[in-house]
Amino acid sequence: MRTVRAFLIVALFGASITGCGPWKRLHFVEAVEIPLQAENRTELAELLNSSAKHEQLFFQDASDHTNEITKGVEAAFMVVYRPLGGDHEWPEIQVMAGKGERIWVMFLEAADDEHKAVTDQTRTRILAELKSRWPDLRAIPILPSGGVPPTPRCDANTRWL
Repeated sequence: MRTVRAFLIVALFGASITGCGPWKRLHFVEAVEIPLQAENRTELAELLNSSAKHEQLFFQDASDHTNEITKGVEAAFMVVYRPLGGDHEWPEIQVMAGKGERIWVMFLEAADDEHKAVTDQTRTRILAELKSRWPDLRAIPILPSGGVPPTPRCDANTRWL
């Protein structure tokens, strides 16, 4: 089951990188844990979808599909993409949570210098909305590599692809 989560992370990164033009490694710049169980994600999905429309971004909630292919292990999986022109897009926000876990909302760095200011503004606005709705959200540390620490259910037996 833990292999499934590792696969999903690798798949997101791989899919994101291939549609972006030149290869660029993804780094998270901020992450928060929302005091909400993954199964109760509807309000968060509505907030992100509304914010994405306002910011002219693309919101994708693949939670039901991800839940189906992981046989219930992953209960929330959403991504907000920024169009870069042409057929290219860049993931700016990633949401993940396993069944019974709290939801993590992770913000990625801008695709390039041209989009940095608008990406930072979007992150600031969406974080303010999240904090307004869930004042008890908790900051998740960002590792020096630009990643996030493993979730509590990951341990030494976790198999990474």
